[in-house]
Amino acid sequence: MTRPRTRRTRGHSKVSSGPSRTRLSPRVPATRHVCGVGPRSIRLGLIACTLVAACLAQSAAFEQGGFLENRALFYPRAGVTDQTQRIDELLLRWEARLRLSEGWRIFVGIDAQTDTHNQVERTWHLSWDDRGIARPDWALRTAFLQYTHGVFRLEAGKQVLHWGVMDLFPPTDRFAPRDYLSPSGSDYLGIWAARAVIDSGTHSLELIYGPRFTPSRAPLIGQRWVLLPPFSPLFTYRVDAPEYPGGPQLGLRYHEVRSPFEYSLYFYQGFQTLPSLPSQVNFLRRTVDYLPVYPQVRMLGADFTMPWRGLLWKAESSYETSASAYSHNIWTYEAQVEKSWDKLQLEGGYSGEFVTDDRDFAALAIDRSLRKSFTGKVVWTPTAKQSLSGEWYLRQTGAAFITRIVYSRRLADSLRASVGWNWITARKNDPIEPYSVNSFLSLQLRYSF
Repeated sequence: MTRPRTRRTRGHSKVSSGPSRTRLSPRVPATRHVCGVGPRSIRLGLIACTLVAACLAQSAAFEQGGFLENRALFYPRAGVTDQTQRIDELLLRWEARLRLSEGWRIFVGIDAQTDTHNQVERTWHLSWDDRGIARPDWALRTAFLQYTHGVFRLEAGKQVLHWGVMDLFPPTDRFAPRDYLSPSGSDYLGIWAARAVIDSGTHSLELIYGPRFTPSRAPLIGQRWVLLPPFSPLFTYRVDAPEYPGGPQLGLRYHEVRSPFEYSLYFYQGFQTLPSLPSQVNFLRRTVDYLPVYPQVRMLGADFTMPWRGLLWKAESSYETSASAYSHNIWTYEAQVEKSWDKLQLEGGYSGEFVTDDRDFAALAIDRSLRKSFTGKVVWTPTAKQSLSGEWYLRQTGAAFITRIVYSRRLADSLRASVGWNWITARKNDPIEPYSVNSFLSLQLRYSF
């Protein structure tokens, strides 16, 4: 939700801040379908695994499940660049697990989805690597082989990876790309990787190698969750095809449980999952061209968890550096305290950052939009069938406030309904202020099988 600032290019002055209704060119490239991309052996192997799973569907070694979910979003106010006020999303997720022999398992997950706001393709192609700008209508969410022997575990294939102990934007969670197209839920995306873990219970060491980069799915240009800096109403804004980086991503995590506390140490070398947006202004053609790039970064981090005086204390921090002119050297940190009772859970904390350079560039820094804020969360579960939760983010200056309240109720054994209200308000000149018109009501119905 952070509004980027345009970088000075070719001696031209920096553009003014604040939203305006600018013309958006249809230059945003169509999604490249990647059902034919990747090593042939991987594709054939996945097809073979699917056939084996189908043949053994009645076997005790095969387990499957999933859900069908419908989400409706209602915006009381029209957006700055998007007048749509009602959106409906439908998602079918199927996941399966097959035990081949002692220690060997195969995991497969497939998503099928559609919507009413052109955030999902209409191509009937299966996406293998989630590199499209829009959501694929059919996607291979996970497909990996797992081998376990004693304290050793190896997983290879497409999998969802998650680091850190915090809830929303853990400072150390650099491997995991997300889907930020809409606020209905920033779901994690799977990446192709090999993951080796040695876990003795009190000590664990995790190594990750990702040969192919998977970006986060950023909000679509022209829709209400991204606003480009206005240069002039007479200019046309265009976004070129993204430049996806080559080269691997590497990660290392060490975890130790030492009663009464536990901690983890992290190392990551790879790329930003959200793009920076260097721009060029052409005064003769009256165009502003943005080129999404994903700078290479290196991160060191740690987290710490300890119960003390009836409370659970958590802290997490990371320092990220980059030689690129389109990425910051930045220290990010979070602290949080939790208290749980039989039917009530309370959380409170603070999220902050400190930038150690003065580089000036445009970026879709969604993960930084809620930094320098006090956070809180309360969950009340009066019965096993229903719950009421609320969470909020208050800028340390008091200039912005975001809250979400959700009531959820189980209607049947496999059916659950939820209704939520997301409220955004901010003072003028705060980066979140243009998004104050994006407060919305959500209705969700999920059937699990």
